[in-house]
Amino acid sequence: MYKKTCNHCFQLSFSSQKNGLWNCPVCGMNITTLRAYDAESTYKRNPNSLLQLYTLEGKEQTKTNVSTYI
Repeated sequence: MYKKTCNHCFQLSFSSQKNGLWNCPVCGMNITTLRAYDAESTYKRNPNSLLQLYTLEGKEQTKTNVSTYI
């Protein structure tokens, strides 16, 4: 069993096949080109990587592009 994380809605998708057409079951995006992982595998993500995704041009800045409203 394999899994991919959709880069549009960030939800997990599972399949018994690693190759072939793979659409996200939640949002319908084509995620065929994304890397498939073993469904039982876990990987550690650098906690700063998410911050880098949302900073302007990936550079360290004091204000990010994301605002949180409560």
